[in-house]
Amino acid sequence: MLAVAILATPLLTWGGAAILTARVQEEGRAIARRAAPQLAEQAAAQRSRVLLQQAWSLPTLGTTLEDTARDLPKDAALLRVERDGAGKLSMEVVAPDPDRVIAALPGLRATAQARAEGDGRMRVTLEQPR
Repeated sequence: MLAVAILATPLLTWGGAAILTARVQEEGRAIARRAAPQLAEQAAAQRSRVLLQQAWSLPTLGTTLEDTARDLPKDAALLRVERDGAGKLSMEVVAPDPDRVIAALPGLRATAQARAEGDGRMRVTLEQPR
């Protein structure tokens, strides 16, 4: 009888621990399910705060346009300038020599070049590197 008690005690302890572990894991999953909407809302709010902080810290598009126009070669013209929600700047410039445009705007990298229609100039697309 003593031998049975000695063998049964660890088995009962192990069995009880396994049952308690399963219950706690299920409770954890239930809490995670209930908290998921709130966590998603908090993550979205945090992303919004980061985007707002980036928008406030960046120079305005008008200031960027003035600086870019000042730096461009005299024979170049801006076709399009835009900034996406994350603050990444993208622009299209038309000029006879795309290499001079690229050299004049070192903070941007050329992502595309194509011949402009009719006048022999080149259309250059420039973007801020990530």
